[in-house]
Amino acid sequence: MHHFVRTTGITTLCSLCAVASAQSAVTMYGNIDTGLTSISNFNVASGSGVRLSNGYLSPSQLGFRGREDLGGGMTALFNLQTGFDAGTGRYGGVLFGRNAYVGLETSAGTVTIGRQWVLSDDWMTGNIFQPGWTAGSLLHLSGFDATSDLFNNSVKVVTPRSGGLQAGMMYSLDESKMAAMPGREFNAGVNYAQEGYYLAGTFYSEADGNGSGRSNILWTAGGNLHLGSATRLRGGYSDSKVEGNGQYLSGNNGAPFHASVWGVGIDQELQAQLRLAADVLYRRDRQHVQSSTILRLTLTRSLSRRTDLLASVAHLSNRGGAMEVLEGAPAANLTQTGLALIVRHAF
Repeated sequence: MHHFVRTTGITTLCSLCAVASAQSAVTMYGNIDTGLTSISNFNVASGSGVRLSNGYLSPSQLGFRGREDLGGGMTALFNLQTGFDAGTGRYGGVLFGRNAYVGLETSAGTVTIGRQWVLSDDWMTGNIFQPGWTAGSLLHLSGFDATSDLFNNSVKVVTPRSGGLQAGMMYSLDESKMAAMPGREFNAGVNYAQEGYYLAGTFYSEADGNGSGRSNILWTAGGNLHLGSATRLRGGYSDSKVEGNGQYLSGNNGAPFHASVWGVGIDQELQAQLRLAADVLYRRDRQHVQSSTILRLTLTRSLSRRTDLLASVAHLSNRGGAMEVLEGAPAANLTQTGLALIVRHAF
């Protein structure tokens, strides 16, 4: 039975790709990101932990995207993307959980419909805040998951860039009622790009799915500045507030809270094919005297256009009873150091 299910799933994907190829230009893409990580104080009882890491900078993934010229300046497009665990070969339970949308692109802008990433992930992650799940990143800090999240049942509109300026907006209908009811999500933002620098800001609001009228509100802003061809400075700020207990898809379902994160970083090309990224993240709880700091260094050696070796170290410190983690079991005032050696191949 399991063999039949697996065979049927693979056959369906291949058939989908074949049919799409007959109608448009289709590209299969993805990456495998895996390696060894060691985290101190992984578990209060057992101490440090060494494990195979999946998705240190970004989850291993497989996707299909395509475009078709409809004439008259209009293009149809789609994107289907799934994530998987490179250590086991398993996927996360939702076949296309990392993207599943279709849309139209014209000179007036692009409209897409489906399950898709929020604007802060499109415009902030990588450009301002370094990505990563176990690497010590903004999205892994409690209350800030929505900086890199997806909307189900969403409509996304992005304008073309004009004079360096671009704007976007997303709206997600409540999943259970399929209407503009409690549980809806809204996201809007702008970015401005010119030679040598980049600025962006986004706003996120998610209503309590229980209909209380409370919301999860998230603001994010930042930019980067190039100093010559080898150096890039990055800086950003994010503010997250949950107005009260509720049901939020972003995962902030506990007691009310209000927290802020400041982040600064530098990307430095040391020599051809060798890059260093250094980052500092500081999270402060605005309701309690609690704070957390993450220091992170990542050295990347490009072996080819598609394959990288990464060596990374991250250090986390908590104060005032804060319980942030790089990975593992949370505990008050926890201190952790993480080491990683990662292979990343894109295709």
